[in-house]
Amino acid sequence: MSLRHIPSDMDRDKVAGVDTLLDRVVREYGVFLPLAIESGSRAWGFASPDSDYDCRFVYVRRAADHIKPWPVRDVIEFRCRTITMRMAGISPRRCVSC
Repeated sequence: MSLRHIPSDMDRDKVAGVDTLLDRVVREYGVFLPLAIESGSRAWGFASPDSDYDCRFVYVRRAADHIKPWPVRDVIEFRCRTITMRMAGISPRRCVSC
């Protein structure tokens, strides 16, 4: 079962680029991504031709990351210039502490 829904007006190449960047987050940060969404003007239905892509996600770190004596940042964020996109993710710990 897949909950994935991609509107027909989204550029398939851009969507592939988003998928690639999400795979990079998993690889580089060693996290699991249970949820990722488009959150910008495209999600709200008022994108302009020059709108960027805004991706937000929730991530879960490995158990070993939670028992370290040093705090681990609870946000992952970066910009991608090749497809004009902003990505930001928060951990469940951050979700419940807001």
